[in-house]
Amino acid sequence: MADTADQVESFTSEAYAELISALTGRGYSVRGYGEVDPARPHLILRHDVDFDLAAAVRMAELEAEHGWKSHYFVLVRTEFYNPFSAAGKAHVRRLRELGHVVGLHFDASVYPADPDAIRDGVTTECGLLETVTGADVRLFSLHRPHQELLDHDLEVPGRINTYSPAFFRDIGYCSDSAGVWRHGHPLDHPEVAKGHALQLLTHPIW
Repeated sequence: MADTADQVESFTSEAYAELISALTGRGYSVRGYGEVDPARPHLILRHDVDFDLAAAVRMAELEAEHGWKSHYFVLVRTEFYNPFSAAGKAHVRRLRELGHVVGLHFDASVYPADPDAIRDGVTTECGLLETVTGADVRLFSLHRPHQELLDHDLEVPGRINTYSPAFFRDIGYCSDSAGVWRHGHPLDHPEVAKGHALQLLTHPIW
């Protein structure tokens, strides 16, 4: 089993499974957003689905085989897929059938730069996604978030923002944005070295 960044570096499904296995081998347990303790080896698995729902399902099936419960964030306003089509609905519902949580991937750039308009947009889009999932959508992640949104901690009543300080600053955070580890390799993360909580964001397309 791989246990160093040098051993787990390629962006393949096999390497992803080795990475999560390496983390669980260090004592990490996969948790939900409402369960994470910053001081403990808790691991939040998050996937932002930017391009391909079918790729998300393949990753979800891999995780289910290992018993890992993850979080998939789906766009409702995108040119790359349609979650309301017959195929799109089947993919989204498959994610839930596999035991994962489906949240909203929210593109604030299509809304006015006004906090109230953005909050209303999140609420509306969560409601639209609920017609596909058949379940409450209480989590949202920001698509290519503007720094101002990160700095001001967007709060939406009844929803959990994955970029809120509790999950973005108070615990470790690592992302594979554009197929590159933007915050260093997860196994080399300072919070992982201390056995503290980590939110790991990956994108199925990579």
